[in-house]
Amino acid sequence: MKLISTIILLVAVLIVPTYAQKRGAAASVPLEQIEAAVRKGFGSKVRVDAHLSNKPFYLLGDFNGDGFSDIAVLVNLEEARADLKSYGVRYIDIDPYSRQNGLQIDPLSHASSYCLGIAIIHGTSAGWAAANPARKTMVYECFSSFRLIRKGQRIRRGGGSQGRTPVPKGDSILLDLETGGTALIYWNGKTYRGFGIRIGD
Repeated sequence: MKLISTIILLVAVLIVPTYAQKRGAAASVPLEQIEAAVRKGFGSKVRVDAHLSNKPFYLLGDFNGDGFSDIAVLVNLEEARADLKSYGVRYIDIDPYSRQNGLQIDPLSHASSYCLGIAIIHGTSAGWAAANPARKTMVYECFSSFRLIRKGQRIRRGGGSQGRTPVPKGDSILLDLETGGTALIYWNGKTYRGFGIRIGD
């Protein structure tokens, strides 16, 4: 009996952490590590916005569905727009009601509202903090909080929904917009897109 208990314990210790890392399970990541990854991938002018003490400022998930952990971080990018291209960052329009939804656009052409951006880093087998992540994306929206929606979780339509309900390839990000509305950011296999759920004021 003791032998069986020992084997079960070893399996839990060895396998569960690996599975959690691949699935992007909730974990506490030091602020310094997140800041270093953002600075390295997006430039020193992009600032991590960690002042919301009662709300998360980062999300860990597998956003592109490749089995590796990714990270999405709240950032202030007002001083960094001109530098994003030089860092190989894709700046994507995720406005659900725009013709450019899902398209890469010039960061300088996007009207600034002094809202927050979300820096998304796709990890590899070496992790999202590695020197060469799989992809670096920036999206921008006026929102008050965000949370993770796991792949396969039902996406409920609302008064702001248009077109077909998306089937994300990985985990998604639900935004609580400052207008009172809600929107989903999801990976469709090629790019990030926005999907409106509830219309705000």
